[in-house]
Amino acid sequence: MANFLTKIENRLENFFLSRADERQLRVHAEMKKDKQLSGQIDMQQESMQVQTLREWKAALLMATDTQNPDRSLLQTLYDNLLLDNHLASIIESRIIHSQRAPFKIIDSSDNEVDELSELFRRPWFEDFVKMALEVRFRGAQLIELFELDERTGELKEVELIPMGHFNPVKGIIIKQLGDENGWNYNQAPLSRFYLQVGKDRDLGMLAKMAPIVLGKKMGWGSWLDYLDKYGVGNLFVTTEHQDMTALKRLENAARNFKANGWMVTNGNETFEIKGNEAGNPQNFDLLMDRANSEMSKRVLGGAGLTDERSFVGSAEIQFKLAEDRYNSDLLLLENLINQELIPRLVMLSPVYAPLANTTFEFRDKPEDLKDLRDTVAALAPHFRMDVEEVSQRLGITLLDQKDNTGITDNGIQKKKPEIDARTQRSILYAELDSFYNDVCCLHEHSLQALDFSKWDELIDQVAKQMHEGKLKPQDLNVKMIQTTYDELNDAAHQGYGKDWISFPSDGKGTLPNELKKNLYMFSGAKTYSQLKELNDLLYDKNGKLRPYNQYEVLARKINRKYNKNWLQAEWQTAKTAAQMAQKWEQIQATKDLFPNLEFRTVGDDRVRPAHKKLDGIIKPIDDEFWSTHYPPLDWRCRCDAVPTAADPKGEIPEDMQEPKFVGNVGVDGEIFQSNHNFFRLIRSDENAGRNMELMKLNAPYEVVYKSKNDKKVYRSIFYDKSDYSQNLESAIKIADNLNIDVRIRPHLDTNIATGRKNPEYFINHYVSDLKIKFKKDNYNGITNAFKSARLQKVESIVFDFTHTFKTLNITEVNRLILSNINEKRGKQFKEVIFIYKDNVVRVERETIVNKELRKALEKLKADS
Repeated sequence: MANFLTKIENRLENFFLSRADERQLRVHAEMKKDKQLSGQIDMQQESMQVQTLREWKAALLMATDTQNPDRSLLQTLYDNLLLDNHLASIIESRIIHSQRAPFKIIDSSDNEVDELSELFRRPWFEDFVKMALEVRFRGAQLIELFELDERTGELKEVELIPMGHFNPVKGIIIKQLGDENGWNYNQAPLSRFYLQVGKDRDLGMLAKMAPIVLGKKMGWGSWLDYLDKYGVGNLFVTTEHQDMTALKRLENAARNFKANGWMVTNGNETFEIKGNEAGNPQNFDLLMDRANSEMSKRVLGGAGLTDERSFVGSAEIQFKLAEDRYNSDLLLLENLINQELIPRLVMLSPVYAPLANTTFEFRDKPEDLKDLRDTVAALAPHFRMDVEEVSQRLGITLLDQKDNTGITDNGIQKKKPEIDARTQRSILYAELDSFYNDVCCLHEHSLQALDFSKWDELIDQVAKQMHEGKLKPQDLNVKMIQTTYDELNDAAHQGYGKDWISFPSDGKGTLPNELKKNLYMFSGAKTYSQLKELNDLLYDKNGKLRPYNQYEVLARKINRKYNKNWLQAEWQTAKTAAQMAQKWEQIQATKDLFPNLEFRTVGDDRVRPAHKKLDGIIKPIDDEFWSTHYPPLDWRCRCDAVPTAADPKGEIPEDMQEPKFVGNVGVDGEIFQSNHNFFRLIRSDENAGRNMELMKLNAPYEVVYKSKNDKKVYRSIFYDKSDYSQNLESAIKIADNLNIDVRIRPHLDTNIATGRKNPEYFINHYVSDLKIKFKKDNYNGITNAFKSARLQKVESIVFDFTHTFKTLNITEVNRLILSNINEKRGKQFKEVIFIYKDNVVRVERETIVNKELRKALEKLKADS
């Protein structure tokens, strides 16, 4: 019977083949020639055994064996890890981004061939993308391209050879787990059908993430134990019965209580459930959240992309963090498809022969002509444009650009009229409007949830003071500066990340502090500009003071412009620039591996034409290019600089206009550069400049040290770098020993803030000066220190003798202190603090005047 059926099958096959065309015959021949190996290996049943750190270590040891690596245990481990819903979800999210990315096939003439693109719009290609990108997580993958559709000649499906059944180091597929020999997939004829993705010894991201996932799984187990132990609580039975029969009955009833939820008893018996209040179940939630967050950071670059509670602004930030990974995945796929997949497809079936001289590319989104026309219309009044490029992109023939310069009919340049200071300021304000509103507002963006109500109240107060003559622009306003700074500091903190508030005591990692100083000075300059514009509105064109009700309306318009419209742009810029500053530090840390940077745009239809010209330029990290063209280059610029080992290429086009933001925020330490109009305006007013320098005294302090007793050392963002190490050392000793807070004060530029000094500390509500520079074993420096302190008008002095006197002579110290502080002298000094090695004493003026200082000084020599 079997032979009969076989004969019929062969006759039918010959009948159809006799009527098939050449292409179908070749496909049939290829399919009959070899047999796919995925159907020949002995598949193992999936193991649901609990995985622990012990299994993880064993799997790694076997997989990294130098002679005969075995990845079978690793496969079991990875399959178990991916049972975690969160991990599986974020991996799928990353892969789906590439699966859904539009693509195109380009021929040798750089023309798109849509009919060839259709060959990849098949289910097998989506599976291929998934398998290829899993190399990021599972390590080296082996994809089988074998089964063709007899009707169309196209690839029907792709198969993945399980990790444990192929050895990438030997290049073999093994029939059974543990085999040392197998089919060599790197040699003909199998090499046509098998494509390895990833390096031979690559184990993927999951190898390093396993402890986090396993820790989460153990947390789940502990949670179930917790519920079993504390969820219902323990049942306590009290009875007056003494006979064993009654007691046995109660024991059985109590034993079955949790299973049944009820029990029947009689007599004098009471029942209590205790223990369900024990423990803290929230600890399990914290563990789960932390584990999920760490997984998301590793896979997507941020913790909020899969969090349904995240708000829009946060999601945008998280997407930017993941964007580099998405782009890297697309680049991997492009190289893999062009160098490996297409050559195999061409050999696999004649259907794919036309792909031989083509290139696979992921396509950009089409350009929105309406948005482009709106952009050109908005820019035309302010900037000269490339007529040829605009014509080409808009599809409109433009002959030339109008020349609106001041030239008379006879060709002679018109002489510019003299203008007064107020008119100059009006021009400056117009430049500011153009600066803020030319391009940024034409690009889609989400407005940040800034609290505008506090500005309404504040500007009303400021306007009233100005109208009453109690406030002048050069006086500035502390609250306006601080409110602006708080908004921008919050934005920069979000962009830079957790290290924004980290200040190492060794003085390294100071970039965040430089950026904060820039934000504070910018806030002051912006405040001055706003006050100046408010001041110009006090009087009408006839020079008469406006009634307050009229002036208030104008003031609120200025407020909306500065503190809503412009602040939105500044907020976004501060966030993006801080993010790029932090990235620059990472770039420097890894430049031995990736010595070059590539300028990249987002690639969508909202990319500025000027920035698009820079896309793809690769320059060494230390090249001058990055000192002028490191993103962001403009308001809400979304461009990026990506580390790469690729060779340098590309140059700045000759017709390229200078970026609006020229510089490198990671090198310059400036989010808002010194050529900003706000800075130009305040520099034109000497009094305003001096007052802004004094405003540093109101600048924020941040904690740099916390003692065991929760006493803190604070540092002004304008601290003195030159003496910081010693100032911090002495401040820490004071906080530790005296249990008081210490503030390291800002350092003023005394060339600007003339007549001001720079005492180091603020302690116990006193301005205090640190005295530490004495000649070796020369105590006369104490008297000179008092002279200096009197000129600085401080109320407190800190003497740190640690680095000057090998053996402290307290008799000499006592004599010199008493000669400077007594009933007649040194009345300005309220206290003196002495430091010697690890000992610190604080002495009030009254104690010194009463000649009780020596007893306190003796404590300095204890254990020294």
